[in-house]
Amino acid sequence: MRKKVGLLSILLMLSIGLSACQVPPGGEGSQTELQGSELGSDTGSESVSEQESTGDETMRPLIIVDADGSKYKVIRPTSLGVTTTGKIQSFYDSVKSRTNASLRQVTFNGGEPETDREIIIGNVPEREAAADSYKTLPYTGCRVQVKGEKIVVSAYSDALLERALTKLVAAMEKDENGNWVLPADYSYEYEASGTKLTVPTYDTAGVIEGVYCSGQNTFMLSVRSTTAAEVTGYTNKMKEAGFALYDSNVIGENQFATYTLSKDGEEISANTMYFPYDGTFQIAWSVRGYLPSTEAQAYPEAPVATPSITQLGREQVFAGWNAAAKRIDGAPGMGYVIQLADGRYILIDSGPADNEITLLKKTDGEWVEDEKRLTEDAKRLYDFLVENNPNGGKPVIAAWLITHAHSDHLGLANQFLKTYKDDVVVEMAGYNFPDFYSTSILEGGGNTMANDSNSFRTLINAMSATNRPKQMVLHAGQRLYFPGCEIDILYTQENYFPNPFATGNHTSMVFRVIMENARGEKTVMMVMGDAEKTICQELVEIYGLALDCDIVQLTHHGFNGACDEIYPLMSPEICFWACDPYRFETDSRCLGTKNGYTFNKWVRDNVSTHYTSEVTTTIEIK
Repeated sequence: MRKKVGLLSILLMLSIGLSACQVPPGGEGSQTELQGSELGSDTGSESVSEQESTGDETMRPLIIVDADGSKYKVIRPTSLGVTTTGKIQSFYDSVKSRTNASLRQVTFNGGEPETDREIIIGNVPEREAAADSYKTLPYTGCRVQVKGEKIVVSAYSDALLERALTKLVAAMEKDENGNWVLPADYSYEYEASGTKLTVPTYDTAGVIEGVYCSGQNTFMLSVRSTTAAEVTGYTNKMKEAGFALYDSNVIGENQFATYTLSKDGEEISANTMYFPYDGTFQIAWSVRGYLPSTEAQAYPEAPVATPSITQLGREQVFAGWNAAAKRIDGAPGMGYVIQLADGRYILIDSGPADNEITLLKKTDGEWVEDEKRLTEDAKRLYDFLVENNPNGGKPVIAAWLITHAHSDHLGLANQFLKTYKDDVVVEMAGYNFPDFYSTSILEGGGNTMANDSNSFRTLINAMSATNRPKQMVLHAGQRLYFPGCEIDILYTQENYFPNPFATGNHTSMVFRVIMENARGEKTVMMVMGDAEKTICQELVEIYGLALDCDIVQLTHHGFNGACDEIYPLMSPEICFWACDPYRFETDSRCLGTKNGYTFNKWVRDNVSTHYTSEVTTTIEIK
C-alpha cells in the first residue's frame, strides 16, 4: 500500500502523536513517573514514564555555542518524510532563537567524516553511538544521551522526536562566559506505552517506516518491503514471547491476526496486518480492550425480522441555499441502519445534528428555495427503530459503527445519545479515531473532529452501568459476527500511515457487511465512508476482486473521492448516494461530467438502481 512519502530506513517516520506522547515534560532536572489518569488518556489506567538528569555539576559541560558560533554539526538520515523534516527544522529554529547561532546541518550520505562534536538525530547506523541507542530503544519511547562529546537523539516517532528535541533545547543554558552549554552527562528518556508489555522488535528484512501513535492509546509499527516468510518468522517470535493467537482472517491475499499477551497482571492485544502486493506489514498494539467473539453466528431458526439495509432519509440537510449560484452549501450527512434477523440493529454513522435548513422544491423543472424549518432527524431515527422493533421493549443496537469523526457523520449520533440514551440499548460502539489533538490535518477541522469523537466516547461512557456499551477500536482484518451477518474491517486511518492526513476524509474506515437470508444466500454491502482517492487506489491494489459487492455506499456522498478502477471492481447492483436529489441531478461531480469524475459516470452508465437520501430507503435481504 505504499505510499508516496519519502522515509528513513529504520528510524524516524511520519507519525501522529498519541495523547500520551503529548504530556508536558517534567521540570528541569526532574525524574518523574506520570500516571495515565493525570494525562486525560483514553483508559485512565495506564502510565508513562519520564526521566531527565541534568548531570554532575562538577563535570565540565559541553560547549554547544561560543563567541565564534556553533561548535556542533547535526547528522541526520538521508531520507526523511515531510513531517519529520519539519520537526528537525523547528529544532534548528529553536536553537538559533535561543542562542543566536545556527547549527551546521548535514544529511548523512555515507561519506560524512566522523567528528567528536556531533548531534545525531535519528538512526544513522554508521554512527556507533546512534546504533547502540536504537538497540535498546523501545518503539514507544524517545531518548537524548550524551556519549563523549556526541549528543544522540533517538525516536521511532516524529511526535516523540519532537519531545526529545524540545527537551534538548530547553536543557541548554548560558554560562558566565556567555557560552551555551549542556551538562556533560545529560540524559532524557520518555516511555509512552502505558504498559510494560510490548511487541517484539522486527529485526528481519524490510524497511521500518516507523511507529505511529495512532490514538486510543494504540501504537502501530509499519514495515514495508518484507515477505510472507519474514512475517511468519516474526509472528513465531511473538508466540515465543508468550503471545497467543486470538483470531485470524484472510481477505483476498491479505493476512490478518489478533494476538493477546498476559503477563505480570497486565494484558495487551496486538493486531497484525500483511498486505503482500507491496510487502507491507503493520502491527497495532494497545492495552487489551474489548475483543469480539470469534464464532460465526448462524441465521436464526426462528427469525423475528426480515434482515434489511436502510439508508436513512435526511431533510436535505445543508448549510444554506446559494440562490445566485444555484448551489447547496454544506455537507449532506450519512446514516445507515442494518436490521438483523433477531430484530436488533447495527447503526453506521448517523448524520449531522438537527439544525435549521432551507428546503428546496422542483417547480417546472427548476429547483427553487422552499420553506425553512428545523430538522427532526434524531426523532426520525428513534421512531424508525421503535416502529421496526419486533421484540418489544427498548430497541437494541447491537453495534454502532462510526466511519470517521466528521460532524455530518457523527453529529446526530451524539445528539441521539444525549436525547434517547435511556430509551435504547447500545451493546457495542466501534471506531478508530486518530489522536486529533496532536494530528495535523492539513485542511483543518481537526478540532471539531476531536470534540465530536470525544463527545461520542464520553456519551457512551455516561450510559448507565447496566446499559454501558462495550467500546472497540477496530483494525483492518478484524471481524464482527452477528446472527446471519459478518462485518469485515478493510481499512482504517492507521493504514494510511505514513502519509500525512491532507483531509479528515483520510481518516475514514472502510468495511464490508455480508448478510445472509434464510436460504444462506449472501448479500454484500461495501461501506466507504468518505474515503478519498488515495485510499480508494490502495483498496484496489490491496483487495482487487475481493471488493465485489451487491450494494455500495458511494464514497464521500457520491461526490469526489473515488478512482476509476474501484467501482468496476465492485460491480454493484445498487448504489446508495448519501446526498440530496438536487445535487444528484445537477452537480457535475455526481453526474460524472466534471473533469476527473469519470468514476461517477461509470456508475450512472452501468448501475441501474440509485437511491438518494431524500427519503428513507430499505432493501430487504430475502
